[in-house]
Amino acid sequence: MLPIILTSAAVIGGIALALGLILALADKFLADYGVVTLTINGDKELSVKGGNSLLYTLFQQKYFIPSACGGKGTCAYCKLVVTEGAGPYLPTEKIVLTDEEMAKNVRLSCQVKVRGAMRVEIPAEYFEIGEYEAVLEKAELVTPAIKELTFRLADPPAIKFKAGQYVQIQAPAPGTGEAVYRAYSMASLPSLRETVSFNVRLEENGVASTYLFGLKDGDPVKFSGPYGEFLYSRSGRNAVCLATGVGLAPFRSLIPDILESDPDVEVFLFFGARVKGDLYGGADIEEWAKNPKFHYIPILSGEEGDWDGERGRMDVVFFAKFFESHAQDEYYLCGAPVVVNSLTAELIKRGVPEGRIHFDKFG
Repeated sequence: MLPIILTSAAVIGGIALALGLILALADKFLADYGVVTLTINGDKELSVKGGNSLLYTLFQQKYFIPSACGGKGTCAYCKLVVTEGAGPYLPTEKIVLTDEEMAKNVRLSCQVKVRGAMRVEIPAEYFEIGEYEAVLEKAELVTPAIKELTFRLADPPAIKFKAGQYVQIQAPAPGTGEAVYRAYSMASLPSLRETVSFNVRLEENGVASTYLFGLKDGDPVKFSGPYGEFLYSRSGRNAVCLATGVGLAPFRSLIPDILESDPDVEVFLFFGARVKGDLYGGADIEEWAKNPKFHYIPILSGEEGDWDGERGRMDVVFFAKFFESHAQDEYYLCGAPVVVNSLTAELIKRGVPEGRIHFDKFG
């Protein structure tokens, strides 16, 4: 009986998914909303093409709103107050917005479509975010699936950012050529203002990662930023950094900042990977290790015959062997939403206050 139930559920789920795709395509290609009025902060009126997400529409008008998940509604960074024209709340919004936020008309701008006159409030600090042009100076494959890309700023010729922040890189969508935006953390020091580096994982069917992997020396890119509040809290507590894959990127900026600005704080980096070939950032880690306050614990989840270090899934190993000695520390987490959400939930379950948990999630 159970296989029949599961099969029926799968069929129903497949039909629902197909209907959803049909409706999405119909909305994209058949609905013509024409030119609509978008009012910013009560006084600035824009005439914009209807039909796109509010996030995309604002980007097209050079209003840069934080977003790290490529418009999937998972990072919840693109929250804006929309007082008119947003329509009913979507299931994707209800998952991440609180009742209090919804009572105040807070929306996920990546999920809300501009289909008619709309009034939106943009925080003042977002107006300080700028747009940059740069050229690729160096590309290096640091693992089989991750490239480190270093760009030299062209216009303006320098960028000012804080350790732990990110930018949104513009990439052309295949076929349409329309711009899409994806978030990448700075993997270089803020003091190197004329250049900036990113760690990019090549994702299957990934629009931005495929575009960035294909760039050659001298090729131009555009990005906006800086964004993000994944910053050192300066609480005086020891810092526990938990990262997997390209989640190492912001720590290549953040860890030196912590070690330099707070010499009494100890920094612990737990870096999870599948095999040794997926561990990268060796030169930086060797430099940090010259400081006795820095501790590096790589953890491999895959088979590796000659590995003498920690084995297993990073979160499982950490909570089984290390958590008790770090229960009073400050936590910094970076990785895919499923990883960050799992780590956060377990930390809270074990009594770590939310104010001591800082995270940056992507994907």
